[in-house]
Amino acid sequence: MRAVNLTLITLLGILLIQCDETERIDPKTEEGYFPMKENSEWSYLRELFSAGDHTAVMSSDTTQNFIKGDTTIESLTYKMVVDQYGILVKVIRKEDGKYYGRNHELYGGFSKEYLFLDDNAALNTIWRHYKNDNATLTEYKVMALNSSRTFNNIKYHSVMEIEVNYYYKNNEEYVLNYSTLHYYAKGIGEIYAYYPYPSLTFGDLGISLLKFEP
Repeated sequence: MRAVNLTLITLLGILLIQCDETERIDPKTEEGYFPMKENSEWSYLRELFSAGDHTAVMSSDTTQNFIKGDTTIESLTYKMVVDQYGILVKVIRKEDGKYYGRNHELYGGFSKEYLFLDDNAALNTIWRHYKNDNATLTEYKVMALNSSRTFNNIKYHSVMEIEVNYYYKNNEEYVLNYSTLHYYAKGIGEIYAYYPYPSLTFGDLGISLLKFEP
């Protein structure tokens, strides 16, 4: 756990050093950490680093996410989030300030519904999901509230920082596999996500917001 956290801190330090603040983005008038308005658009920069070494970018590209239409699953209505090619990325819904998803983050496929974000969560709030007949456990923890963070020369305010810890079961005990980070700015949505090797790919992946169009 200590090694994973040191890796996260190192990456964030590098990103913040590289970013010279040139613009400020204040929270939009819409409340909440994940806007649900139809046709909202997020443009992201994806940077792949060598595992544990973030001094150089191995590769990078950009991607866009859009909210496009609704879908119904098990009598629940979700907003569909698609990429620039119209491929479904995830589905989400909001109820009483809580955001629920399927095929979000590292779940894959249409998993059972789970909570991934809560507008009203207090600092250090923890919630958990057990999956695959309790063979795996995902733990969410609110690490910071109302912080200010700078990515891609843009400063964001009212940021909620969430650490997501993924565990697997070994001899009746849960063992930490890896941790991811997710930063959400109020009225804007997810502004940064970090996935360490081997969670998504063969390196450490950082995804930072370039532009948001509500």
